[in-house]
Amino acid sequence: LCYAVRTYGEKSNAYIVYRSYTDFTKINLIPIEILKPKGNPYVDMFIEDGEGNKYVVWSDYIEAEEKSYSYLSKITFNQLLGTYIPGYKVSLGELWANKWNSFLGTMVVDKEGNLYGFSDSLVYEFDAEGNLSRTIEWQIKDYNRILCLEDGRILVGYYERGKFKLAQWNPDTGEVGETFANLPEGCQQVWPARENKVLVSDGKTLFTYDVGSGESHPLLNWLDSNISVGNIRSVGMTENEGIAVVSSQSGENPFLAKYEFALLSQVEKSKVPIKEVITLAIVAAPSDELNRAVVEFNKANHQYRVEIKSYLEDQADWSKLMDARNRLMADLVSGNGPDLIYL
Repeated sequence: LCYAVRTYGEKSNAYIVYRSYTDFTKINLIPIEILKPKGNPYVDMFIEDGEGNKYVVWSDYIEAEEKSYSYLSKITFNQLLGTYIPGYKVSLGELWANKWNSFLGTMVVDKEGNLYGFSDSLVYEFDAEGNLSRTIEWQIKDYNRILCLEDGRILVGYYERGKFKLAQWNPDTGEVGETFANLPEGCQQVWPARENKVLVSDGKTLFTYDVGSGESHPLLNWLDSNISVGNIRSVGMTENEGIAVVSSQSGENPFLAKYEFALLSQVEKSKVPIKEVITLAIVAAPSDELNRAVVEFNKANHQYRVEIKSYLEDQADWSKLMDARNRLMADLVSGNGPDLIYL
């Protein structure tokens, strides 16, 4: 698990923090000071390649000049010294000067160490030494996530006319290929998995999807795992096929989010404590607020467990809301109604 933090004081500093799933209590820090900032540094985003190298987009704010400078830097791990050392450092300000919507929104690195930085209008390609190789026109505006598979293929999850799609991006041509077929209905999110598979979510269930065969397999139900899907920020798969989830939690200060990390593993159903199930009916799709309330109740209660039942079969088709209402009414009349109804 990797994340960035910033400290404040006489002189601000930024760190990349990483923890191992096998020894989660141990906190490892990479200070941005090793990149020799002249002012107060701030990490905008970073990614990691398969060898543990970090690629960081960061800002250096110089108070005397009241100006911020942006850089792309590589941080490598030196096996002999047992520490991280700075690699290349590229100034980004000149790259996107006088270009519209050209700030980096996300980036990926392939097996050869080439880095692709995606903006709303352009893709910047940097080689393994940090040299700008090309600037590629980029057409997809409403992208959800861009990721690199273990075999080096770059995938793009995006929305087109309100429908989520997943396709391969060709860095040679800059074109997005044919969309992958048979994604689970209602997909909304995609994350990298293992063995050239991806994790996809429809807002209720997490699946693995094989981009080669087009087959999907359900892994878990978010509410059954006490995860509020509206709070999810990142999902990943561990080496032993556990599921790691980072979610944000609202705190007393609305401007300062609290984050929660969950590591999920498969267990035999017989080892799960049995609770009495309470069915909570809702005509349409449950809101994030309702999901959060159910998750908090289920975490805290040892006797009862609330399960949400939506009567709208296709949650994207609100024109069938009356059909959903009629199904609920029929259950009530027949005596098969839920325990609770959320109005």
